[in-house]
Parts: sequence; structure tokens; C-alpha cells
Amino acid sequence: MSKSTKNALAALPVFAHRDEILAAIKANSITIVTGETGSGKTTGLANLLLDDAFFTEVVITQPRITAATSVAEYVARMRGEKVGQSVGYHSSLYRVIGPDTRVVFRTDGLQLAREAGGHGIADNSSCVLIIDEHHERSINIDALLALALERLRKGEKFRLVIMSATAEVERLKAFLAPHFGTVPHVHIAGRTFPVQFEQRTASDLVPTTIKQLKKGHNVLVFLPGVREIEAVCEALSQSGVDAEVLPLYADLSKEEKDLAFASYSRPKVVVATNVAQTSITIPDIDSVVDSGLERVPTLDKQGVPGLMLADTSKADCIQRMGRAGRTKPGTYFLCGGLFDRREAHPAPEIHTNRLDGVLLRLLSTGITPEKMLFMDAPRKRHLALGRERLQQLGALMKGGKKLTNTGEKMLAYPLDPEYARMMVEAKNRDVVTDLLAALACASVGGILDMRSLSEYGGKSRHHDSDLLAQKDIFLELCRDITLKNLVGDAIDAHLADNDVVPRRFHRAMDVYFKLCETEQKIPFSEQKPLSKQKDMIASIAAGLWPWGVWMANGRHATNAAGETRLISKASFVSAAGDLVVGEPFNLETSGGEDLALLQNLTVVSLRTLEQILPEDGAKDLLPKPGRRHRSPDKSKRAKPQHTPPKTGARKKPKVAHRPRNGRKSKGSGRHPQQMH
Repeated sequence: MSKSTKNALAALPVFAHRDEILAAIKANSITIVTGETGSGKTTGLANLLLDDAFFTEVVITQPRITAATSVAEYVARMRGEKVGQSVGYHSSLYRVIGPDTRVVFRTDGLQLAREAGGHGIADNSSCVLIIDEHHERSINIDALLALALERLRKGEKFRLVIMSATAEVERLKAFLAPHFGTVPHVHIAGRTFPVQFEQRTASDLVPTTIKQLKKGHNVLVFLPGVREIEAVCEALSQSGVDAEVLPLYADLSKEEKDLAFASYSRPKVVVATNVAQTSITIPDIDSVVDSGLERVPTLDKQGVPGLMLADTSKADCIQRMGRAGRTKPGTYFLCGGLFDRREAHPAPEIHTNRLDGVLLRLLSTGITPEKMLFMDAPRKRHLALGRERLQQLGALMKGGKKLTNTGEKMLAYPLDPEYARMMVEAKNRDVVTDLLAALACASVGGILDMRSLSEYGGKSRHHDSDLLAQKDIFLELCRDITLKNLVGDAIDAHLADNDVVPRRFHRAMDVYFKLCETEQKIPFSEQKPLSKQKDMIASIAAGLWPWGVWMANGRHATNAAGETRLISKASFVSAAGDLVVGEPFNLETSGGEDLALLQNLTVVSLRTLEQILPEDGAKDLLPKPGRRHRSPDKSKRAKPQHTPPKTGARKKPKVAHRPRNGRKSKGSGRHPQQMH
């Protein structure tokens, strides 16, 4: 490590607490570390532990693959090394770890799977598990913490560090105290400049942004989703303001994202989702203009997942405010619901999301989830729904505590339970090769821009299955890329020309190769003939039937309970009077409309259903013709104090920025429950 790098590290606020942090970790089973924006807690703590020879294994979890890889690369650069020497990263898709690696940045979902499978952090006081970004309270984070606490309760010696920017420290300490005594807390002050807070209304969002740009300020705007970003970008571009208008969200390519971090000769405005809230830092921001809204996961009474608009919490507003003031004084404009009326912290995902995936992991350990230490215990109803879903998939025995042979096999796949069940069935029917690409696409929310899917009718021979249609298109694109010898940016250009989201395509490719490796299959090997399609359909039905069997009628479908859902406009399937299986999903639009959707449809025959459905109650699952339709359950929930700003933009605007080759950016699709 160079002298200049050492000096830069020493200047980080975290290094002022070096002795306190190291002493706390060595002397205690659990340590809480909080740090304000700019404190260097994540990168600094990694370096502190690397520089102390006492620590032999350090795992620092991250909630996202991009965060795990980028932070590992940054720490390695700080030390003048390549990733895979003393510092590495690991996710379900990527592994860069060498024989001398002592610090690994690993996705929390993968660490959860390793802990559940008996391959977690070693039982030694020189080994440290650091759960970073605890304030995000994802299902993976809460479940991982619960598993780690179970091990410590049994007397294991590894060290646990709970690290966060805005953790509920006193509540966390009170939760841990009855079982572990007093837990030390080290707080690291940030290195920021003052930020002025100003309250505005929702209608002020665009005018406030324009006013700041005219002052020569660089602005970061927070919005709840891609469509809102496109509308505001369009409004800003049409306003005539002299500024770079740059969208920022997960599905953009790396090159498009990098535009937000570049410097320009005129002011820039970065219009972003909450991807810009924690994982990344744009250093030259003067002002933050916040809609005060986000889309959060929901679960209705039937266990159907969804996304709804909600006010961000006070803690998240503070996080967003911290994006200004990194290098100079800044201003934060909250354009919407009053700050004082917001919840103090975001609701933990364990209360708002599906639990079947994490239940599958936890039950594989032999531990009863109800007896585990959760800071916020899972709700009994959600646990019951998760168990019921796993039993329907054949993964869980009747008692609800032990996995079946099928359930054990499902653990091998980094997929949602319904997709893992499809893999098990496909293997039994010798069509697993065909399903690998289909599920790789499904696991990333589909590879196509949903607004352009109608153009693909002639490109797939499977018009009776969305999953198999996506598979055909994925494989066709892979063949095109190979035959045309495309590399680098030329691949992304070809994908964009075909209305494919490059980031999701590449991610699907990574998942596909991983699944091929798991199944010991050669990628792009010969597919089964169409005569085997009934087995592919049966495999899909084995995973989706617990969501109901539906009678399709035009753009709607109805199940045996009389519930009617709108068939997603992204569907390839055109079915009238056919039985279908699919994935229900509830979505609240930016206009406040509740949509009960059915997506990823597959047409199934009665004969196939007779093979797949359980003998007891099979007839009750089939929709009855002529039954009166009713809307799905709308669970009571808190509506946001305001709706997204009216911009006057077109209903389907083009993205207002200058992407490569003049192509529009793509929206996001399915919101899957995943463990990476």
C-alpha cells in the first residue's frame, strides 16, 4: 500500500475509532457499529481488520451484487491489489476469492444460504461476520441475523458486527440484552457539510429542480419508479433548462449509469430511484429534490405479492438528504408529505414480503422459525401462508417442520421456490435443459421491455407459454451474437435494437450458466423436440398451480374462487376459454390505481392438471364457467400523503437523455423474491 493511500485511509473518520472498534470486536460476541454518511465505515472497517493479523476470516455482507463487487474492487484498489488477493467478493453468480483472501464481500442472500447449509462463518474468535446496511431490514438481513444469533446462543465463538447508517440502536440493544448482555456500540461521525432542509409540495418538484439548475447547481431527484423518472426527465427536457438530464435506475447499462457520475460544463440533474440512496455516491451534488415516495413490497390476505406507493420513512429521508453536502454545503427539498407525519423507520420486509423462500432455508436447518430471535418476529399469518405454499409445492411435510425430498432438492437452486420446483419436475421429466434458459429469464424479471413485447409474436414458437417464449427469444439472441461475432458494446447495441434490456439479458446469461453448472449441462446444448413440450408445460404447472388455475377470457382470467385478474399486457399468450397457470401480482400505479395482474402465463390442459394437482381437492381448484367475478382482496394499507407530481408529459414518454446510439432506456419488470 502506497504512502498516499495510507494517508487517505488514515483521514477517514473511522480510523479515529480504530482501537475502540478492534477492542470491542475482540472482547465481545456482538458489536454494533453505526456511521454517518462519509464516515468510511464499510471500506475502513475492512482495512482495519485486514491490517490486524489476529483476524483470519472476515465476511462483510452486502444487500446487492453490485455493492459487493464494487466495494471489494474499491478496497482492493486502496491496497494496491487485484480482487482475489487479500480481498474478494462472492455472490450466487460470481466468485472471486483466492487462497490468501481474508476479507470477502458476500451478498447477504448467499451468506444466509451458506449459514443454513452449514457452510457459514467458522466457529473461531478470529472470524468475523459483519452484517452491513442493517437499516435496510430486508428479509435476508433479518433472517441472517437470526441464524447468527442462534449460533451464538449455542456458545459459538465467532464475532458478529451489526453495521448500519441509521440503525435503531437503542431498540437493537434492548432486543439483544436479555440474551447477550450489554452490547457495545461504536458511532462514527461523518465527514459532511451542513444541508438545509426545505419543505415543498408535490407540484413543486419539477419547478424546484429547474430553479436549482438555473442557479448552476447539480441536482439529485428521487422518484419511486422508472415511469416517473421518464416523465420528469421529459418535463425537464421540454422546459428548455440548460442542463444535462440523466436518469439513474437499476436496469440501465454500466455506461448509462456512469453518465450520472461524470462532470459536465453545465449543471446536471440525476433523476433516480432509491438505487442512489445508499449503495452509490454521486460526490458533486448540491441539491436533493425528493418526491418522498417509494414503491414497497406488499402481501395481501391470500399471500399474493405486490408493489404499492408509500411515503418514505424519516430515516430514509435523512439518508437521501445525506446525498447532498458530501463536498460542500447543500439543500434538501422534500416535495410532498410532511416530514413529521412519516414513520420513523421503514417497515421490515419480513412483515411485507413473501416468506416461503426464506422459510425453505430456515427449515432446512432444523430450527423452528417461531423460536428464533427476530428483532421483528414474522407474522403468524405470513408464516402460515409460506408453509402452505411450500406444502402445495411438495417441499414440506404435513407437520410443517421438515422438508421433503423435493424440498431438499429445491435448495440447490438460487431461485424462487416456484421456479426451483419447476427445475425438480423438469429433471424428473428429462426436460431440464429446455427450462434452464426460461427460468434464467424469469428470475431477472424477463429480458424484454414490456412495452415492446407485442413485436415478438413471430419470434417464438411458444405462444401458449410466456416462460417458453422468453426462452426462445433468449436463445435466438445468443445465436445471433455468436453468428455475428459481436463483442462488447456491439452486443448491447444489438440487444437494444431488439428492445431487450442489456443489463437483464447479461444477468439472465449469468443465471443460465450458473444453472447449467449446477445441473452439469452444456450451455446451448440441443433442445428437446416439440413432442416433449407437454413435459415442459407440466414442469411449469408444477411450480405455478399453487397460485391457482385460471380460466382465460380475453384480457382477464378467473379462478375457482371467482377472483378476476387482468392478464399482463406483457403476455404472449392469447387464450379464450383456456385453462392457464400464472403468477398473480398486485401493482399500484403512479396514478394511484390498483391493478390485480396475472403474469407469466402458460396454457395447460386438463390432462396435465390431473397429473400435477393433488388428488384431494383437485376439482375445487378448477374455475367454474359462468361464475360471478369479483375483485381480489385489497388489504388495508397506508396510502401516501400525496401522489407523484403532475408533469404534463406524455403518457408514454421517451427517456429524456442521451443514451448510447440514441436508444431509449428500459423499464423494470417483475419484482421477484430472490436470494443472491
